[in-house]
Amino acid sequence: MLRCLPGDGGLYVPDQAVDLRQLLLPMNKNTSFNELIAAFAPLLLDEDIDSVSVENVVKGAYNFQPELVEIDDGLAMLNLFNGPTGGFKDFGITFMSAVFEELVKDGKNAMIISAARPDTGVSMAHAFAGRKGISLVLLYPSGQVRGLDPSTFVQNGGNIIPIQIKGTFDDCQHLVIETINDQEFASRYNVTSASSMNPGRLFPQIFYYLYAFIQIKNMLSGDLVFSVPSGNFGSFIAGLYAWKFGMPVNGFIAAMNENNAMGDFFRGKSFLPKPLKNTNSPVLVVSVPINIERFALF
Repeated sequence: MLRCLPGDGGLYVPDQAVDLRQLLLPMNKNTSFNELIAAFAPLLLDEDIDSVSVENVVKGAYNFQPELVEIDDGLAMLNLFNGPTGGFKDFGITFMSAVFEELVKDGKNAMIISAARPDTGVSMAHAFAGRKGISLVLLYPSGQVRGLDPSTFVQNGGNIIPIQIKGTFDDCQHLVIETINDQEFASRYNVTSASSMNPGRLFPQIFYYLYAFIQIKNMLSGDLVFSVPSGNFGSFIAGLYAWKFGMPVNGFIAAMNENNAMGDFFRGKSFLPKPLKNTNSPVLVVSVPINIERFALF
């Protein structure tokens, strides 16, 4: 998490599959989100932080949870807008920020630099504001970003540094990767990222898939398929890891907007970035999804 990109390029992936099936068996719709996390988090954080720190993370991460709503026979929606900023990314970022604070305690420091759209930036700023030993640099593309609290900015005594970039979200992501790959600079300031390139942001998103499954498993009479809005494919990849770790699921639908960044790739063609098209679903406006490299192992 504190060195979120390998020195030889690419992205980190698990070196082994954690088997969650025995933990899933006794859980049902009466199992709370925090109870589920208390069971699974120690497996995902094994050997990275001690058991006391894991307990602190679980206690301090969530005071909110997903909500599964049945729409029709065989159709349900997992609401993920119940976090503090109303975005699904609250679930990954909030847990990650709690882990980071544990990792840098005892006088350590870390600088987090991330590309951010308005929704992501607000979620990150809320989660990391006031976290001891951590400063957060947000790079966001030209245009307004609403919802950031100026009282959390560094010049006002906080730990958040927003920087507007003349360019697109993809340009911001490129700058983040360049900065982290500057090993001398990154080592000097303990630089990492809070985007889904960091496994610490990606893996907590597994929790809401597992929660959806235990809520609905006793009502299933056919195949289980998740349809996932997909831009950078962090949430989609988290679903695939939930499956790889033992969650029974029959398929995933990658729901993309007009940019259709991965459509050709999923059809077996070569991946070729396309010019970005602005749409009414800006969170999905991505031409080069960071997580494309993780698909190689599925």
